[in-house]
Amino acid sequence: MIWKRTNVPAMALSEAYAPNFSDLTNTIRISTIKSWKEISNWYSDLVKKNLKLDKITKKTFAEIFPNGVTGISQEEIAKKIYSYIGNNIKYSSLDFRQSGYVPQKPSKTITTKLGDCKDVSTLFVALSQLAGMKANLVLVTTNDNGFTSMLLPSNDFNHCIVKVAIDGKDYFLELTDKYLPFKALPSSLYNANALVISFDKAENEKSKIIGIPFDNALKNVTNAVTTMTIDDKSKSFTNTFTISGANKSYYNEMFSDATTEDVRKKRIEEDYNSKLKKVVSLQSSKVVKNETYDKDITFETQFSISERIQTVGNLKITDIPFLDKVYTRDIISLESRKYDIDYFSYETSNEYNSEVILNIPQDKKFTEVPEGKTFTFKGHKYQIAFELVKPNTLKVVRTVTLNWDKISTTDYLEYKKYVEDVIAAEEQIVGFK
Repeated sequence: MIWKRTNVPAMALSEAYAPNFSDLTNTIRISTIKSWKEISNWYSDLVKKNLKLDKITKKTFAEIFPNGVTGISQEEIAKKIYSYIGNNIKYSSLDFRQSGYVPQKPSKTITTKLGDCKDVSTLFVALSQLAGMKANLVLVTTNDNGFTSMLLPSNDFNHCIVKVAIDGKDYFLELTDKYLPFKALPSSLYNANALVISFDKAENEKSKIIGIPFDNALKNVTNAVTTMTIDDKSKSFTNTFTISGANKSYYNEMFSDATTEDVRKKRIEEDYNSKLKKVVSLQSSKVVKNETYDKDITFETQFSISERIQTVGNLKITDIPFLDKVYTRDIISLESRKYDIDYFSYETSNEYNSEVILNIPQDKKFTEVPEGKTFTFKGHKYQIAFELVKPNTLKVVRTVTLNWDKISTTDYLEYKKYVEDVIAAEEQIVGFK
């Protein structure tokens, strides 16, 4: 058999946030496997050999649920199992210890306290079975490998997660990140190709590749309240952040015992320096509220910047210190694009809610206050509003909602204008005398 194409144009130069190379090139895919059910049944048979609910596994289950699971909600059962794995099993993937396909027995993962993605996922499934809950292994090709590599049945998967039914809804769980909140999913799994494996061959008759849905995953939301107090020589900041969803993993790790105070201070200062383009001196950082596997973390930081207030004649001016940047110029650096933007590779949040309170000396008052603005682009919406609370206190409220849908080349110019408008609004200044 011969496949032939002629006069194929050269590919355009690579662009930031473009689809994976494998999704852009001409590729011939051949498979000798007739259907996805064959892959599902094959992997189901492999796993069943090692999915033993032995004494060690049952003992562990009894330690997690000393009074059994009667009267405990399905959500709490799943979260307790998830928490046990996160707190006790260290992710480790080594060729000499682990098979490429066959997971360890749950008891081995428990006793060695080590496991790769398929090992921890299998342990979750085993403990769920003991609790009477339905859970399935899910084979995944993470989206950094593109979306067209699984058009035909194959076993070219590089990851394994879990699907669990909780109160009639399906949730997909990532178990290799011990800092990830329960029900949160990293952006590497967004719409990624996946195959749900069932131990019931009748269910496998309907096997097909799916894109991992994020409908029931925790939303990645950043809520920030910043109070900036200004005098002639410095600016002092108090900031309270509440981070929800997968982005919380970073802060769980940063505020854990795994990070020293010196390293934490350096990381926070570097983050603020990059966002404000200033030299920041951090005074303190502390957690206000957190349980590792709950949906959000609240923490507070205090820092100062030594700088003189800018003046224009008799007018003193300052910018608005947003500590969470919602759009950056690199996403619209090109005049036009040859490739779509895979938005999940640029953005990790679904929503930003920011409040900035500017306090100036009592004998001053704000005289130049910008107007509020609203901009929209398809699933994106940006709003900023200004409220003069007192003559010397100005409150700025900003809300941003967005999604990770692809930005097509035909929509790029409209999106570019939207981002330019947003950045202009972000860079507005306020004046006082």
